Amino acid sequence: PSSRGQNNHDAPRLHRANVGHNVNDFEEDAVDGPGLGASLAVALDTTVAIVKVGVLLFLKMFLLPLFLGFFLDASTVHFFGHDVARRLAFAGSDLFSFILLHWVAGITFMLLVTVFLLQLREVAHPDVLARLIRPQEPQPDLLGNLMHETVFTHMKRMMLSLAIYAPLLLLHVYLPIKLFMASGLEASVPFFHLNFYHLVMPQLQIPLELITFHLSMLALLERYKNSIGGLQHRWMKFMCRKLGLTDYLLPKEVEGLELIGSKAVFLPRDDHVPLQVDPFFVELVSKEGNVDQFVESNIDKGNDSQPRSIVHGEIRASGERVLSIGTTHISIPANDGDGKPILLPTKLGRYRLQLRDFDSDLSLEPTVEFFREIQGEEIRRPPEGWDDLGAGGAFVQGRWAWGRERKSVVEGSVAQRTSFRASSKHRIPIGLTMKVIALLMLSWIAITLT
Repeated sequence: PSSRGQNNHDAPRLHRANVGHNVNDFEEDAVDGPGLGASLAVALDTTVAIVKVGVLLFLKMFLLPLFLGFFLDASTVHFFGHDVARRLAFAGSDLFSFILLHWVAGITFMLLVTVFLLQLREVAHPDVLARLIRPQEPQPDLLGNLMHETVFTHMKRMMLSLAIYAPLLLLHVYLPIKLFMASGLEASVPFFHLNFYHLVMPQLQIPLELITFHLSMLALLERYKNSIGGLQHRWMKFMCRKLGLTDYLLPKEVEGLELIGSKAVFLPRDDHVPLQVDPFFVELVSKEGNVDQFVESNIDKGNDSQPRSIVHGEIRASGERVLSIGTTHISIPANDGDGKPILLPTKLGRYRLQLRDFDSDLSLEPTVEFFREIQGEEIRRPPEGWDDLGAGGAFVQGRWAWGRERKSVVEGSVAQRTSFRASSKHRIPIGLTMKVIALLMLSWIAITLT
């Protein structure tokens, strides 16, 4: 009995099962508030987010510019009358100024390349660079984007940036300096032998000068970046006219539409065979890419001695010039009779299509007429205010659209660009290739000298 009583005394007391009370709760273990595990999970998530943002900012804003700065210094060290031993001595005497110098050099190079490429994206035809170079976008929640996007996404963008900066550095800094040094002209140009001269403590003056230079460069690029785009436009306009590359590289207006030929909808009548739609239209609808050669080689161009039929057409709200705003497709019956009709777009690349109806008096068969764009002058680029991040996207700013953005009226009105290849099965003509190489070489010389 005593043993049983002792056991009963040591056993935990159970609560009576009341409504809303847990019968399994022990009096000694009743705890209020959130569990310790939830608090640890929140603290761990916060720590991981802070570490992630810190590492990404370190890689993008510090390590990448510093790496490019070291590369720039290694490319120009002998050009400026220095050697590696003096660089190491400078690092040993003032490590902070040494690191800041290379960071400012790297970030300045990145800024110049970014402004140049963003302006060139707007100068060239939208089919050339607008799908490759991402435009500058507003970042109202930069830290939120860093946290929400995966590390793989950020690393992929960083490697892509490095793949752009490194070749341009090699092409426009390393290679020209090597050519200059090989020519032996460095001995006659003492101006490039640069050094730091200071009146007060170098550990104080050098960082202040570098910070002032960096802020001045930011203000200078912000104020005159559109002037860089205007200079690029004038250069490309002049060189493309001289080399015959305007239709391939620059955006042009559409002044009108010229009738170039027609095609009968049905094959010639045969009493023993049902009326058949010309296979040309079936293939035209399904054809992808450049349709110029296919259209030009299959339509009936008529008599060349006849005067050209030119119309101005109508302009859609999107800026496209078409024959009729209200007609977007031409419906052609299927050959089997029961299948879906063939919907032929009235706009195919540089061509505009319209159906010439059957006329019983003149015994004319239903025919599709083909009009081709008449290209006008080059469109002046870049537009004013295209880089205003708060303006509301490509449609409002007038810049070339990115991804699924709504296109601006200007982009909608751009004439179709002439492709370098007639089709995917053809090679680029050697003469055209040589012209593009000449343009790249002359542009490289102009950039290097400036």
